[in-house]
Amino acid sequence: MPRHRFYTQDRGGLLDIVATRDDLPTPSVDVIDVGLSDHRLLRWSISSTRPPPVYTTPVRRPWRKVDVDDLRTAIMSSRLGCPYLLPDDADVEPLATMYNAEWSAIVDRLAPAYTVTVRRRSSDPWLLV
Repeated sequence: MPRHRFYTQDRGGLLDIVATRDDLPTPSVDVIDVGLSDHRLLRWSISSTRPPPVYTTPVRRPWRKVDVDDLRTAIMSSRLGCPYLLPDDADVEPLATMYNAEWSAIVDRLAPAYTVTVRRRSSDPWLLV
């Protein structure tokens, strides 16, 4: 990327700079003597186009509204809270399927899922590691 130097102070010093990202075009910088100081005014234009917003629709649940006592009661009254309903020689797969079904039923009743449409915010580049 070419770098141009223009004196921005009467004594020949380079006191002010215009820095841009490498992926942006080099701006045209005007060095203007306004006559009020021994320093020069820098003026440049940049592209102000922004990418269009990106929207997502995540599924959320109102976990904060779930009452702990209601959750405890729901678990204890389900097959998850009644170990005598489980066979001693049960295979892992049917138990996992039963666990998922029971837990889904409890959660769907106490904290029903809903979708929201939100605009995704772009992170600052230094946070993307």
